[in-house]
Amino acid sequence: MKITTVTFYLILLLFLSLAFGQDDAVIVKTKIKDYIEKVMAAYEIPGVAIGIVKEGQVFYTKGFGVKNLDTQQPVTENTLFHMASISKPFVATAVMQLVEAGKVDLDESIVKYLPYFRLDDERYAQITVRQMLTHTSGMPDVRDYEWEKPQYDEGALTRYVISLKDKKLIFAPGEKWAYSNMAFEVLGNLIEKVSGVSFENYIKQNILNPIGMKTSDFLLSETNKLLYADPHIRNLKVEVSSVYPYNRIHAPSSTLHSSVLEMCYWAMANLNRGIYKNSRILQAASYNILWKPYSDAYDQRKIGLSWFLRTSDDNLFVEHGGGDLGFAAYFSMMPRQMMAVVIVTNHDYSPVFAINNNIWKILSGSNPEMPRIPIIIPLSNILLESDVSAAIDKYNDLKSNHPDDYNFNEVQLNILGYRLLQAE
Repeated sequence: MKITTVTFYLILLLFLSLAFGQDDAVIVKTKIKDYIEKVMAAYEIPGVAIGIVKEGQVFYTKGFGVKNLDTQQPVTENTLFHMASISKPFVATAVMQLVEAGKVDLDESIVKYLPYFRLDDERYAQITVRQMLTHTSGMPDVRDYEWEKPQYDEGALTRYVISLKDKKLIFAPGEKWAYSNMAFEVLGNLIEKVSGVSFENYIKQNILNPIGMKTSDFLLSETNKLLYADPHIRNLKVEVSSVYPYNRIHAPSSTLHSSVLEMCYWAMANLNRGIYKNSRILQAASYNILWKPYSDAYDQRKIGLSWFLRTSDDNLFVEHGGGDLGFAAYFSMMPRQMMAVVIVTNHDYSPVFAINNNIWKILSGSNPEMPRIPIIIPLSNILLESDVSAAIDKYNDLKSNHPDDYNFNEVQLNILGYRLLQAE
């Protein structure tokens, strides 16, 4: 076939445009890689994984560092991380499925579905499903997750809800906002009782499996242990935690295990308003309810049904963070742009919100910024190598010569003092 001059130049222009787009993507991914590795080194984070959705498709997934400092196994896009409170929007999605099925009314009292739910406050009977989902129920937060003595049986969640009878409300239902993991445990129990299957099985059958999250699960025993990232904590040095953050009584608020690749599937299902490939998990109209601002929350954020909502440069972010013993994570979406970013780490001393924000900066063409390093990190290292006087000298030097690079908040020093006492 003879190629004309015009055809040749059209083909050349097409090739150049494709090559340019690919080069742009490579540059962005390189910047992201360099930035994450820089933050990991500064914060001494063992492992990080990132997932990015762009134009409604998986754009980038990658693991950095190791799953366990002792074994040195690498983190990959398939490594399973404890997602902590990123679990909560799955609860809200499940509740909305039951609303769509006519089995739950958001403005009905919770006791209609859980007659054994009681608090040491007569106003408990006024608490609605919607108030629990928006952290406006007046319920307190959990103080002790009992990670050291986990419960694994199917009756754990019901027993936990019954055990709340001595808890008191901290304000009248609907009066204001206060974050409550406890309320989400109750919502998980509601899902069990209304659906007739365990909370974890309901989520697996109706959300995770339909959107291809095959290795993800709220039930620890159903996940592949070979894929786990292990939790790491900082004493004077970063080390593998002897305690794993799992307890079935806190499954709804905390125990999702997932990878960044599968969290990208979750992002795409939400960005497409309930559709992933050939599966629909929610009707599109339900997102008007999920992402509606119901109350002011914190730091200029508003709260939807479990989701936090904020606006930056006129861009709407729909997001949720998570942190438990040895893990920290952040998940955010820009629905109008069909984009999402998820960051997960196996170290609870990780600046995941700052990392997430700076990934968005890179994606928008801006330069990222290093988060201020907690002063506890360099001081801990000095104490491991030398003594308190050397640590004091280092503190004074950094405060005088690098005041903008480090977080000198006195809380940091209090934590360091506590850890020194523990080390004695």
